Formats: sequence, C-alpha cells, structure tokens
Amino acid sequence: LVQPAREVYLVEAGATLVRAFGEQLEGSAPALVEASYPEWAADEVAVLAAAGVDVVQNSQENLADEATRGEFFHMAVEIMEAAGVEVPDVSCESIAGTLSDLVCSHPYADDVAALYQMGIVQGALTPDGDREAQLDETTTRAEIATIINEMLQNDAVELVTAE
Repeated sequence: LVQPAREVYLVEAGATLVRAFGEQLEGSAPALVEASYPEWAADEVAVLAAAGVDVVQNSQENLADEATRGEFFHMAVEIMEAAGVEVPDVSCESIAGTLSDLVCSHPYADDVAALYQMGIVQGALTPDGDREAQLDETTTRAEIATIINEMLQNDAVELVTAE
C-alpha cells in the first residue's frame, strides 16, 4: 500500500529527492556521513552528501527520524541548487503575512519563502481559511509527492530536468 498519510523519515525524503533529481546533481566523491540510516538508502545518502545537501552533510541527526516539513523544504532547496536550479535568494520577510504561522527566526523560514515565491509551496489550508507553513510538523508521503510534482512542473526546474 502507498499509505499517503504515513509520516516520512529524513532518509526517505532525501532518497525521494535524489530519485527525482539525481541525474542533475553535481558533487565530488561521496562524503562520509556521520548519521544513522538504513542500508537500503546508502546510495541516495552518498549522493546527497556528495552534492552538499546540508541536512545530510552536517547532520548529527538520525536520518531514520521523521522529517518535518521544514527539513523537507530545506532539502528540496538544497537539491534544486545542487541540480543547477536558480532558487530565489529571498528572506522570510518577503512573504510576511501570507503564511499565518511563519516565524522568520525559524531555521527553515527562508527556504519556505523561496519555495513559496517559486509557486512550489502554498501552505496548508486551515479550517479558518488561513494558510500555514507548519514547519515543525512531520511531513507525509502525500505532501512530499505533491511538492516534488510542483518542483518538476515549475518552469525554472523544468529547464534543468529536461536536459
């Protein structure tokens, strides 16, 4: 079963991004990754580390931990940059008020701002009609599939993936 509502682990999120963008990633020889991850993901983790994706490169985390939306957004930005996609260099302040729960001091606030400006992330719709980033909530398979689909359909990303 696909289980779209199942929460996703950091290693699964990274592996999914590598499978979507792996051919475009640049990097040197795989770096030693000082994190715990399942053996099945060794190739993807090596690609992430070699591309300099810092959730992996600088991680003291257990990559088998559940991924938050913020961590996934950050990995998505890092992957697109490593693949040669021009990601806007924007600050959280540029989208102030559009995502009601966004706090600009959050470590991944600028990543969500860039993805929002690119049209990749619109925020989660709340019952009140607000849109929220929910950066500290765990992400699901369905959310990751939606974000990757938005990334691949984005004009800036298509130029790279179509080569």
